[in-house]
Amino acid sequence: MDKIASELIKIAKELTSAIEFASDVGEYKRFTGNIEWLGSKAKVKDATFKLSNKGIEWKDGTWLKGDWYNGIWKDGLWETGTWREGIWHDGIWKDGTWQNGKWLNGKWYRGTWKYGLWNFGLWKNGTWVDGHWYNGVWQDGIWRDGIWDGGNWHDGVWMDGEWIDGTWKSKKPREE
Repeated sequence: MDKIASELIKIAKELTSAIEFASDVGEYKRFTGNIEWLGSKAKVKDATFKLSNKGIEWKDGTWLKGDWYNGIWKDGLWETGTWREGIWHDGIWKDGTWQNGKWLNGKWYRGTWKYGLWNFGLWKNGTWVDGHWYNGVWQDGIWRDGIWDGGNWHDGVWMDGEWIDGTWKSKKPREE
């Protein structure tokens, strides 16, 4: 009986791995392959997500590489790629480029943040180009420009200012 069960599992794995593209409306569980949806293109591993006319609703899994255009990220691991727009709820960002969107929580390890709203989470390293930081923990990296609106700064480089009495003060006047 055990041999029959393992053969059935083997056949099921072969059948599910034969599906290479997720490109139709619906829910996908533990999917490994490629996503092509509303401008997003990526290679993913062991992913659970839903495709709808609103974009991708990412529930868990690994985004190996690719471009994200819109949707909601709830949890999982982002290896690398470009985030164009959307809402990030939680998870781990290893590397890549963040173009725009809302970050609500999670861990950022490296990459380039170009613009968007950061609202809580842990920043380990990378380059912040511009955007609005609202709370969170900054451990290391380069801050180029943007609005710092609270949080904990541990180490890093602030390109146009200095830390005075627990607050970043810009050396250049901010244009209103």
